[in-house]
Amino acid sequence: MSDPVRAQYEAYPYPARDPTDERKRLIQGSPSHILEINHYIFGGRRDFGRPFRALFAGGGTGDGAIMLAQQLAHLGAPADILHLDMSASAQAIAAARAEVRGLRNI
Repeated sequence: MSDPVRAQYEAYPYPARDPTDERKRLIQGSPSHILEINHYIFGGRRDFGRPFRALFAGGGTGDGAIMLAQQLAHLGAPADILHLDMSASAQAIAAARAEVRGLRNI
């Protein structure tokens, strides 16, 4: 990545998110539900009682990681989600969003 690209994502983390909005709603994408992930990726055979690990590389401000972490926490599933992004600004927003939700699995 060139420095101008990195600078843009530091100045304008993507997508723009306000961590306090986590108190009001959960942003959902596609696959949008843990049952979809189980169906399409694991053929419906995933036992979420077993530890679950996921990597979000280039995860931006955390939409996917937050969505998955929240659903796994709701299930009581043991999980370890790794969220990475080249933008420290985006990483900070994702971390703040997880903090607002009380998520400890990211």
